[in-house]
Amino acid sequence: MGGGSRGRPRRRAVRVWAAVAATAGTMLLGAASTGAPRAPYTPFGDAAVAAGYHLLGYLPPVVQHTCSLGRPADDPPVEAQQDDVVAELYCYPADGTQVTYVQLSSPAALTQLYDRYLPRNFAPQLFAPASDCEFQGTWSSNGNEAGRQVCYRSATSSSPHQVSLAWTYDQANILGLAWRDDGDPAQLRSFWSNAGPVAYQQPAFSPPNPSKGGAVAATLLAHFPASIRSHGRCASVNLRSPSALGAEYDWRLWVSGEMDCHVTGLPVADVTYDQFTDRDALDAYLRYFSQFNGTSPTPAQQAAGCVNNTYTQAGQPAGAYSCGATRGDTTNHTKRLLANIEWSNDPTVIGAFAARNDNNAAALMQWWRGGQSGPLRG
Repeated sequence: MGGGSRGRPRRRAVRVWAAVAATAGTMLLGAASTGAPRAPYTPFGDAAVAAGYHLLGYLPPVVQHTCSLGRPADDPPVEAQQDDVVAELYCYPADGTQVTYVQLSSPAALTQLYDRYLPRNFAPQLFAPASDCEFQGTWSSNGNEAGRQVCYRSATSSSPHQVSLAWTYDQANILGLAWRDDGDPAQLRSFWSNAGPVAYQQPAFSPPNPSKGGAVAATLLAHFPASIRSHGRCASVNLRSPSALGAEYDWRLWVSGEMDCHVTGLPVADVTYDQFTDRDALDAYLRYFSQFNGTSPTPAQQAAGCVNNTYTQAGQPAGAYSCGATRGDTTNHTKRLLANIEWSNDPTVIGAFAARNDNNAAALMQWWRGGQSGPLRG
């Protein structure tokens, strides 16, 4: 996983945006209550983890454990108000819905962002009256008006059936956006009914301490098969380095350590393991990554089994994998296609990545299925 040395940049699927705002006086806005200026949110550094962790406290568990840190630069309407952004999360629940939350610094900023985006992109084409997604108006919680909502078709060239639902939670100045690429408004509405936000409650877990990443990475070595350890030059990855962690940098709420092994004399050139602290978060990461790999396999990839699927170990479900090709290079970043595979291992809560220095999907899958890819159980 990661990607700094393997030419795997952090990537994002085409998605619509959403935003969430926090009330003044929360622990994240303490500086504002004293009159001191608040620095705009960026996805970098420990402050971003603290901000994202706080925002998780507004989300129900069904969503909370599926989220990564977001980036305003990926959402133009949010980026336009970056000075107002406190935190942003991208979430990947198991039912196939995707949802974004952004936290803003004030109710006025929330209204500005909602109104800024609504006229330009929402322009709802309301569904048939029998649909579960046919409205533009307000919604209520416990008998009280809670905020604004709108459900609309949001088709793009890559997602021609996409449907989205945006809503605000005015009590905490939160706006969210959930969407589905399969165009199923009933399923989207069903997800939204349990998507929060809810009254704030501190999450029941603490984010990993990046200063302990080296110690965690050392324990990952025991999970590498002997063939990788004996043929590899392995090193702990700095959890505070965006370039070293690559895609996993946005998952710092859940990644406690990473070990990267450059290998010679094997069918792969690079193998990396990431220790996640939560199985649901690991599974969500695989869903995130599967948007980029395996969605449109070539005939050669299909013949090799280089697709998105689940797998078993010792006859028991073990996780999922996503196989495809990425432009890059494991050694010098030249822009050629490299066969790679990412997989989750639920028993060890480890996410793993392996890549070749060419696009030979058959050789990659033969190695991966041959019992020498791990992770080994402790």
